[in-house]
Amino acid sequence: MANVKFINAEYVAKADNWNKTRLACSANGIKDAGVKFLPMALDKDADKYKSYKQRALFLGVTGRTRAALVGAAFRIDPTFSEDLPTQMEFVTNDFDGSGVSIDQVAKRMVSEIQTVGRNGLLVDFPLVPVGASREDELKLGVHPFAASYAAESIINWEETKVNGKTQLSMVVLRESTQEAREGDEFEKELVTRYRSLQLIDGLYVVRLWNSDGELMEEPSEPKIRGQRLNYIPFYFTGSEDNKASVDEIPLEPIAEINIGHYRNSADFEKNLYIHSGGTMVVMSSMDSAEWNEVNPNGVVVGADSGIKLMQGDDAKLLQLEPASAVNEAMIRKEEQMISIGARMITSGNINETAEAARISASSETSTLSTIVGNIEETLNRALAVMAEAVGVDAPIYNMNRDFFDSKLTAQEFMAINVMYDAGHIAGSDVKNVLRKSGIVGAERTDKDIDDENASNSPL
Repeated sequence: MANVKFINAEYVAKADNWNKTRLACSANGIKDAGVKFLPMALDKDADKYKSYKQRALFLGVTGRTRAALVGAAFRIDPTFSEDLPTQMEFVTNDFDGSGVSIDQVAKRMVSEIQTVGRNGLLVDFPLVPVGASREDELKLGVHPFAASYAAESIINWEETKVNGKTQLSMVVLRESTQEAREGDEFEKELVTRYRSLQLIDGLYVVRLWNSDGELMEEPSEPKIRGQRLNYIPFYFTGSEDNKASVDEIPLEPIAEINIGHYRNSADFEKNLYIHSGGTMVVMSSMDSAEWNEVNPNGVVVGADSGIKLMQGDDAKLLQLEPASAVNEAMIRKEEQMISIGARMITSGNINETAEAARISASSETSTLSTIVGNIEETLNRALAVMAEAVGVDAPIYNMNRDFFDSKLTAQEFMAINVMYDAGHIAGSDVKNVLRKSGIVGAERTDKDIDDENASNSPL
């Protein structure tokens, strides 16, 4: 019997790493995981451990770094190379079949690939009534869509060589859906399904399996304009390339240090808790009965209390300094996180120039640039399939590569105008500079600007 639930060895090898980085990106995931990331002391005392964990601080650098990198990627909105055909306008408000635009899907992909280094996109085609025309489909709002799959949902895959070319021949997706319990229209339960995408005899076939791995219904054979597909319209996107193999996780190094910082914090706060309160030490010649008689309330330490001693007796407040090694280790880890992209923590020179900031972030931006390029390639491959399905030329989706604000200074702006007036550069060069600097919207073409200028009345 076919085992659709089989999990690829690459998946098994990387699953714990994915989970670790996901938890590090969340607010409380690492702390909620308990002993997995913060070991318990040898005495295994649950109450002590609860206090030990509660005092620890998880500094959410990994999640904030991810948010900052997504923000940098979308500092300038993506654009299409030309106006969308009417038949493709759905991508701006329902690219994935659940009412999410292509821009939002792209943002989610940047976030996912930073977190786990991997994402999948499946172009699918809804069933339409037999004999329905394209006009009928438009009226019904029927269109192809591209569903996004997290790395954890892509449990198995296989590639084969056809005429010397590597081709995706099998993908298995694990899907979870909410279904009503039998006899109850309100209560829902989470149900697992498996979707297999395969090339069988060179043609694309989709099958749906239940949680026990049993086939649920007859296989479907998706078509584009009446023709069956000889490829699987599923596209991997990675942090390094868009091959099916599992890539490295960009945020994992930060997550590792972030978790180590959390462990140091637990020890530091425990140390501080133990040593911050003083211990009263009394050296007295009195026996217990005499002591209790002259100090009926025991030893009460504070500005408004005191103790009675005999001549020659002594009392001292013993207070130890907390060890500094743990605190120094925490500072060192903060510096490491800064150096690999955790730019929300600044050791910071507030007078750092914009150019120095750019240089110090070059390694992170080169990784982000690769990710953005990979996502752009995937989305354009999906758009090409969609365009073929609706019978139009595919639009080209362009994503931002200018991750830092680079507004022109007054001196630079004047220099550009002087060069234009002197005939050293063309008007199109000026417009390109203004677009890249963010002064002019990236979506505005030269023609848009010229047309608007032509319609303006002279002052």
